[in-house]
Amino acid sequence: MQRRGPTWLLMMLAVLAATLSPWVQSQDKSAEYKVKAAFLYKFAAYVEWPPAVFTGDGTPLVIGVQGSDAMYRALAGLTGGQSVQGHPLQVLDLDHEQRPAVVHILFAGSSQLTAERELRLPWMPASTLVVTEDARLPAAGIAMISFAVVDDHVNFDVALPPAQRAGLKLSARLLQVARNVVQQP
Repeated sequence: MQRRGPTWLLMMLAVLAATLSPWVQSQDKSAEYKVKAAFLYKFAAYVEWPPAVFTGDGTPLVIGVQGSDAMYRALAGLTGGQSVQGHPLQVLDLDHEQRPAVVHILFAGSSQLTAERELRLPWMPASTLVVTEDARLPAAGIAMISFAVVDDHVNFDVALPPAQRAGLKLSARLLQVARNVVQQP
């Protein structure tokens, strides 16, 4: 079963891109965020964090959402009771809850971007996978993954340099389904 796991997850990402993304056409933002939440949930299986980030086998994998109530609702509804890589998922609304010492994945909604398109996240812990909604941020070395809606389909871009600086290893399988991969700063 473990051998099939990564292949199954890769196929699920492809299926999500092909079947769920047309929901964006309906201009229903909640549907768009359901697709993005499904992607975000699956990203966790394709990231290797430094061993020191998790204090034990039962340590939760924390996904923090800041600047997007729609993403928080969609992600919380999708991930309840789920686990990834042996870690139970914990989804936090960082706009309304205390910021934890560890955030493994941070979704920074568009309201977290300044006019200069820089993230306003000075509190962010190290070794955090940063996911945004601005396709320009991976190329600028700010975010590691960024969603892009193109032709009514949700896609994503990946930037390897900020992920490497954070000590994160992104699976080649994740990179295969990305729209663009930035390899150098």
